[in-house]
Amino acid sequence: MICSRCGATIAAGNRFCTECGQPTQPVGSDTDATMVDGVGNRYVPAPSPTASTVPNGDRYVYPAPQPQPAMPQPQLSQPIRPPMPAATAAKQPWSRGQKTFVAIGAAVAAILLVIGVVFGMSMYRDAHSSPVSTASSSSDGTGGTSGSGSGETTDASCDSTPDMQVVSVERSGNDLVVTILVTSTCSDGSSTRFDDPKARITLKDASGETMADNTFDFSGKRARTVTANGTKVKVTYTPDMCKRSVTDIVDEANDDPSELIIRYIYRDRGGDSDDSGDSGDSATTDASTPPSSTLKRYENAAGRYAISVPDNFRKTGTTSDGTGFTFAGSGVTITTWRSDNTTGSAAGEMARLEANAGVPITYDLNADPSIYVSYYKGGYVYYIKEIVYADHIIGVQLKYSDEHRDVRDPLTEKIPPTLEDLG
Repeated sequence: MICSRCGATIAAGNRFCTECGQPTQPVGSDTDATMVDGVGNRYVPAPSPTASTVPNGDRYVYPAPQPQPAMPQPQLSQPIRPPMPAATAAKQPWSRGQKTFVAIGAAVAAILLVIGVVFGMSMYRDAHSSPVSTASSSSDGTGGTSGSGSGETTDASCDSTPDMQVVSVERSGNDLVVTILVTSTCSDGSSTRFDDPKARITLKDASGETMADNTFDFSGKRARTVTANGTKVKVTYTPDMCKRSVTDIVDEANDDPSELIIRYIYRDRGGDSDDSGDSGDSATTDASTPPSSTLKRYENAAGRYAISVPDNFRKTGTTSDGTGFTFAGSGVTITTWRSDNTTGSAAGEMARLEANAGVPITYDLNADPSIYVSYYKGGYVYYIKEIVYADHIIGVQLKYSDEHRDVRDPLTEKIPPTLEDLG
């Protein structure tokens, strides 16, 4: 091949003239391409002579390449670092004194917690399972007090069952609190011991319907020595021990608490009762037990009358003015009273009794001054005898259910005739 520039012979396969460097193919053709960076689609053209070349003998010498101005390099931004947290002071270990103080504080707190729990449980038991063991103040009308606190040692010379009278009825939270005046019934005026561990106390309204009922523990520190002047004792009934709502009982008692009736069964002194929770008109002895054939005489000084009842019956209540007694035994409740004569005659009084019954009368008799009325009401037999005087009336009532009529009916002929006016 002949060089197109200098005419020199070019050997086959050479890409440039060995004399002048003239390329044998046009600049920019694929055969003159040079692969750069291993990428086949980028090419660098072969250098071509420029007008600035100068001959050097029969060769051309190309000028040295001119340095290219440096390209500005992009400035890499510094990575943004999160702010460092502020240095905190290192925790100092507790001193020995601090540790001791904390330990003592924890021990004191634990002891106080235990004391609080024990005290709370004790208060709950006293309020819900037993009578209040304080409140022993009582008065005989002269302003004096009698009785003493827990652990009193006054000797009791009489073992008779004490009388009870309602002094006040109030609400404490959801519970009913009844204050009772307990009075000795010893004939010689001596004191008696009130220490029954299972004393059943039933609160009734003036008509004899049960309002609240529970068995209380008066043993040990709760025991009392009761004098003729009386000792006040508080008992608490929870709502489940009440036959009516606590609010209704308190409202009714606010009119005159003394009109309420307290039924008291002293079990450790011979009294037994059914433990169904509703004493109703159950007696101190089993309802199926026949009444004793021996009668015991009771005199009522305030009402100036006397009555005799079977000696296995117990006197379970006295009215606030002292003129009325309540006895119970063999499923029979006996009530006595003295009242003013407001009708003027035996016939008028009998008419009043029959009207108050509100049911058909099964038996009546006017044997002036004595009158007799009997009727059946609410599942109970009522038998009443009154002796009508010009200015006052004394009376007795027997009440019993249909059960065991064979042992109860005979009492209507045995007890009423013993009613006696003492002038």
